[in-house]
Amino acid sequence: MCRFSFSVSAELTKHDLELLNQDIQKIVKQYKLPSLAYAISQKNTSPFIRVSGVTNIKNNTLADQHTQYRIASISKMFVGIAVMQLVEAKQVKLSDRVSTLYPELEFHNPWLDTHPLLLVHLLENTTGWNDISLSEFAYENTPALNLYDALAINSNSRTSRWPPGTRQAYTNSAATVAARIVEKLSGLKFTDYVEQHIFTPLNMQHRSYAKPLDQDNAATGYKRHQPVPFKHILMQPSGSLSASIEDMSRFTMMLINQGEPLLSANTLNNLRSV
Repeated sequence: MCRFSFSVSAELTKHDLELLNQDIQKIVKQYKLPSLAYAISQKNTSPFIRVSGVTNIKNNTLADQHTQYRIASISKMFVGIAVMQLVEAKQVKLSDRVSTLYPELEFHNPWLDTHPLLLVHLLENTTGWNDISLSEFAYENTPALNLYDALAINSNSRTSRWPPGTRQAYTNSAATVAARIVEKLSGLKFTDYVEQHIFTPLNMQHRSYAKPLDQDNAATGYKRHQPVPFKHILMQPSGSLSASIEDMSRFTMMLINQGEPLLSANTLNNLRSV
């Protein structure tokens, strides 16, 4: 299964889009993809959305613009938006120390005196932490733990290997720590915060951080043509979101429209520079 949404800088004509679609459908056929959904968003026009294939090979249910696909680490973008909304509301600063915002969090920073861990480092992936440990990665998170308990599973991976802010290294726990800080500042569960402040304003109706309730319209993942069970990951804010291509095209249009209606243009530009 595959789902993607992107914007373009040069205006594409209807003819351009149809030619592109023909090429994409050749790829779908060549590689025998069960399903593919994509959207091309341009300013001042409706997104060009195309969906092909089925949600499940066995049931042969056709995929459509409402079919939910797991968007994996694109989920982290919603964490960034949530944090920047709170920055814009002056509830927090990117320069605030993580130890002040989340004193209960266990992490180790040998450079605490000269290079304290800051909120911005969580968004930049400059914490110096390793990615999550095997025990965190393999954890079957059902029923789902709250973020406090999820982050308590194994704190050893949250050890800075160099001064925070000095170099990048990918880690899934940083975004989840940022999501927990959103909870502490807003008084809401992270999923409820995103529901109220991102999904609802953008009219994103077909999305879920848990296993989608409508399995008939949720894309089944496959590996070597065999179905892969839905995995309930531990770090939900970092990679658990499922969403339809229609909903993600709305999210993309928000970015094209300079953050409207979620952020000011200035705040969005600050997020892009992080």
